[in-house]
Amino acid sequence: MRLEVELVNRYRTPRSVNGLLYTPTDSAATVRETRRYILEARADAPALEAFARKVLQDPVSEDLHVGPSPALDGWDFLVDIRLKPGLLDLEKEYVLKAARDLREAGVALESVTPVRRIYVSGAGASLPPERLTRDVVNPAIQHGEVVSA
Repeated sequence: MRLEVELVNRYRTPRSVNGLLYTPTDSAATVRETRRYILEARADAPALEAFARKVLQDPVSEDLHVGPSPALDGWDFLVDIRLKPGLLDLEKEYVLKAARDLREAGVALESVTPVRRIYVSGAGASLPPERLTRDVVNPAIQHGEVVSA
């Protein structure tokens, strides 16, 4: 079973894109970041979602969105950033360890892919996606994927 979840912090408001760029731009674009996880497991959907809520979500400050569609609306483009395969990913290792430790949850987690998702709004033509990805994605260790609205 494959389950995709996205965690959205309720209290983090959109901020200027200049906070992510090496050199400021005149663009009025704003960004909002979320965490996304792609889970592969031998489990049914309710058990896997319950595991995600228990291990990944802070119920006080985060909303959990289930499914492959983006959790937020009103964006021009988004960038998904993940580590390249074969690299040591401590976040991934800790989630896998949590799954092993919580055997009673009925979830045999086979893999997890943590993804940093950056939503960009109000960019128009003033901020091309390539400009942002050049500054936030380290091509030696990360893979960045741009999705247009």
